[in-house]
Amino acid sequence: MKEEYMRRLIAEAKRYLPEWLYRQLHATALPLAGADARWAEPQLSPFEKMALAEMRPEMLRKVPDSELRIAWLRLNQWYKAAKRRRQAVEEFVNAAVWVIQEMERRGMEVSEDNELASEAAKLSKEVLKAVTRGTPLRYFGSINPLWSKLSPLFPEHDTFVMPACGPAEFFFLKDPVETEVLGDINDEPIELFKIIRSLSDADIEALSKRNWTAKKELWKQLYDDVRNQRFGDKSDKLYKHLYVMHWGEYTSDAGGRKFMGLHEGKVWVGVESKLRFARDRLRNVKEFRVSDFEETIKKYDSPSTFFFLDPPWVGRDWWYPSSKISGDFDWDRLLELAKSIKGKLMVIAGDGRNAYRVAKKFGNVRGFTLPVPGAYAVSYTHLTLPTN
Repeated sequence: MKEEYMRRLIAEAKRYLPEWLYRQLHATALPLAGADARWAEPQLSPFEKMALAEMRPEMLRKVPDSELRIAWLRLNQWYKAAKRRRQAVEEFVNAAVWVIQEMERRGMEVSEDNELASEAAKLSKEVLKAVTRGTPLRYFGSINPLWSKLSPLFPEHDTFVMPACGPAEFFFLKDPVETEVLGDINDEPIELFKIIRSLSDADIEALSKRNWTAKKELWKQLYDDVRNQRFGDKSDKLYKHLYVMHWGEYTSDAGGRKFMGLHEGKVWVGVESKLRFARDRLRNVKEFRVSDFEETIKKYDSPSTFFFLDPPWVGRDWWYPSSKISGDFDWDRLLELAKSIKGKLMVIAGDGRNAYRVAKKFGNVRGFTLPVPGAYAVSYTHLTLPTN
C-alpha cells in the first residue's frame, strides 16, 4: 500500500471522524505499528499538564461532549503510560473522578471493566467516607492525623465526654456509646451543633443547593454577617458560619479571620452527605453544655467514663477565636482535677518543649508526629501509656 494513500486515508479520517474517535483509533493502532512505535507513548507536554490541572468540576461542566470524551481518552492514555513506566498515577486517578462524575451527569456510559474507572471508584469511596465522617466545623488546625494513633489506645467506656470539644473531631470519627456529652466554654460550636441536630431532610437539601464555591467577595460579605450577627433563620445562620469557617483561616488578632485566597474557585464537595451524617451522629448526644471543663468533668465522672480533651494548646491560645478562652488555659487546675477523678482521661497538650513539660506533670506521655508540627498526647493514671 503506497505511502501517499495512507497519508490521504489519515487525512480523510481526521476530517470526517469525531476527534475523540480518531484519537481512539490512533491509540489502538500505535502499539501495532512496529518496534519504534511501541515506545511512542503519549507524553505530558507543558500544555497537557496545564490541561490536566484544569480537569475540575467547574471547568468540565463548560466543555462540549466531544471534548469531555477526549479528556477521558487522554487520561486513560496518560494513566497506562505512567503505569508502564512505574511512575505515580495519583494525579490521573484524581482527575478521573471528576471526569467520570461529569460523564455520568450527562448520561454517558463508562465501562466497568476500565482499570482507571475502577481506581477512580475506589478513590471516590475513600473520599466520600472522609468527607462524610469528619466534623462539619473548622477551626484552627486539626487533630485528625492523630486519630489512627490514639484511637487504639481508647479504654472501654460506656460514657464519652468531651469537656472542651471545639469542632469535636474525634467524636465524629469514633463509634457511638450509650452516653455522649459535648461541652465547651465557647458557645459557638455548641450552638451550631444544636442547629445541625435539628435539621430536617428538607433543610439539608436546601442548604446543599446554596453557593459553596470559594469566592473572596462572598466570603467577606458572609464574614461581615457573622461578625454582626445578621442571620435569617437557623439554616441561614448555619450556612454563613460553615462557609466562613471552611474557606477562612484565623489570624493572630483575637477571633480574626481572613479568606484563604489559594482556594478561590474551589467547590466544597459533599456538603449534603456531611450534614446528614453529622445530624444523625449528634442525635446520640445526651447533653450539649456551654460550661467550664471542670463543671462538665465533675458532673459525668464515673468509673465507666472516658474524658477526651483537646483544649487550647500550651502557648497557642491566640489560635482560638473566643474571648472567653483568651489567656492561658488552666493546665494546673486540670492536673489537680485529673488526680481525683474515677474515670479515664486523655488530653492533647500541644507541640514543643513547653507542651512536653506540661504533659510530663500528668505522668504518662506519648509523643506523636503531626505533619506540622508534633503533638503530645497525655493521659493520667487510669490509661497506661508508655513513658518516653
